[in-house]
Amino acid sequence: MSTRFYVVREISVAAGGVERIPVEGYWLTVLEASGVFSLGFDNSDPQPGIEAGLAIPAGKWGYNQVVIENKSAVELTATLAFNDDGVRDNRLVLSGGGVDVNNFPAGFDVNNFPATFGDGLTEQERFGQVQVGASSTVLHNGPAGSATLIDATANTGGCVVRTLWAQNSASQHTLSIHTAPLTALGQGKPLSSAYNAAAVPFYHPPNLFIPAGQGLYFYAATTGNSAAVTFDLL
Repeated sequence: MSTRFYVVREISVAAGGVERIPVEGYWLTVLEASGVFSLGFDNSDPQPGIEAGLAIPAGKWGYNQVVIENKSAVELTATLAFNDDGVRDNRLVLSGGGVDVNNFPAGFDVNNFPATFGDGLTEQERFGQVQVGASSTVLHNGPAGSATLIDATANTGGCVVRTLWAQNSASQHTLSIHTAPLTALGQGKPLSSAYNAAAVPFYHPPNLFIPAGQGLYFYAATTGNSAAVTFDLL
C-alpha cells in the first residue's frame, strides 16, 4: 500500500450500472451522493444502503479497488474521499422548512429594531441604561398595616418597575406583589420580608415586570416606613 494520502473523486454511474475505481486506501467516505447505492472493496460483493455522510473502513488489509453499484432507475452522482486513516465530514447541513429572512413580523425592521419588545424594555435598557418611570409613588412615614405603591386595579396591561427602594422602621414588614392590598405579613409574592426589630433597607434591580391585574404593596406592623418607586404602566 502507498504512504498516507487523501484523494477526492467525483463519479457518475448510470442507472443499473457498475463503476470500478482502481485506488488504494483503508477508508472511504461518501461526501456527497444523489442517492443510495451499493459498495464493495476489491472482489467482495457490493453491500447496499450506502449514502452521503457515511465513512466505511475496509479493514486491516485495506483495498486496491472500490466497486460502486447503482441499482436505482436513475443516474447516480457522488463525491468520494479515499485515504488511509478515515475522512471526517464536519460540514453542517440544515434541512426542513427553513427560515424566511424576508418575512419578519409586521413592523419588524432588521436595520432599526423597535423601541420595545413587548416587555416594556427599551433598547437603551437592554444595554444597561436605566430610565426613571413616568409614574411614581413615595411612602414617607407610612402607616401601620397596608400601603399601596402600585394599584393592581390600575395595572390593566402589565407594569415595569423602573426603580424601587424601601425601608421598614425597625418593625416586621412585607413588600410584595399581590392582587390587592395586603392584610397580613407574608402575603402575595414577597420581594422583601423582615420579621425582626431591625430596620432593613431594600433596593430592587431595575425593570421588574408585574403582570396585569397585580400591584405592589407594603405591609408593616408599625408606622414610620418609607418607600419610593417609579414605574411605567404598559
